[in-house]
Amino acid sequence: MREQTLFLSVDAEHTLAVYAQGNPQGLPIIYLHGGPGAACDLKNFDIFDLTRCFVIFHDQRGCGGSTPFGLLENNTIWHLISDIEKIRHHFNLDKILLYGGSWGSALALAYAQTYPHQVLGLVLRSICLVSEREYVWSYQFGANQLFPEAWAKFMAFVPEGRENIVHYYYECLISEDPKTVAAATLAWQNWAAACLQLPQLAELPEAQKDYLINISRIETHYFSQGAFLCTANQLIDDLPRIAHLKMAIVHGAKDYLCPLANAYLLHQACPHSTLTVVPEAGHLGSAPGMREALQQAVFQFME
Repeated sequence: MREQTLFLSVDAEHTLAVYAQGNPQGLPIIYLHGGPGAACDLKNFDIFDLTRCFVIFHDQRGCGGSTPFGLLENNTIWHLISDIEKIRHHFNLDKILLYGGSWGSALALAYAQTYPHQVLGLVLRSICLVSEREYVWSYQFGANQLFPEAWAKFMAFVPEGRENIVHYYYECLISEDPKTVAAATLAWQNWAAACLQLPQLAELPEAQKDYLINISRIETHYFSQGAFLCTANQLIDDLPRIAHLKMAIVHGAKDYLCPLANAYLLHQACPHSTLTVVPEAGHLGSAPGMREALQQAVFQFME
């Protein structure tokens, strides 16, 4: 068994915190966390059989233990894809299994579409395709019909007539006024909490304040720019590039943040995929039944 933490410089400014555990001769897995900007939860190493897998986590640019904390410059999906390649080369891995949940699933798909020959397969949870219809669902019409009270509070922060809601939040989150930043963070996080069916916050908890501000800033940085993809539906349009890959898709039936339709679309487009719908699960990997389904998904690649 091998366990190590290292700091990998990926350009003149950014250094990534990288965490590796497991059997160096086992199935090589790169784990991609959500957000963007959420950082790794190292408890998730427990998902894997570390006697048979070599699992690499890393905090993506600007978050977690990576430095500089919160830096948005040179922080796009293309930089994150390049970082995965640098990690793969650092550990001298030929091909890798990509494991990603939520935003991590989008990043996994983007990497696989860019480097299809470096990928053994994908295990994807709570599918995010950063597509035009998902933007509509989350910030125009769809989720607002499920959570009208939370939506009203979310929209109360936005000036009347402002069309690009996410970009307005981004402008507030990069403000030099701490009160504006805090207010925008609270409103942004409470809308996400509603979709995740989590309690609303009356104020930002002091112990989590920096984390919540940072993830809100990074999320709006990405989502206001369509994740910096070339087209609004690029991950969907480029699925034929990875149609040959084996893929295990796991999605909660009660996921209101990333609709279940995402998982069906992905499954239908990828003939070598399996789809497991977890009946009582929502969006989070900690939801009932999700952990077991994910462990079984990884096991498919060790048979």
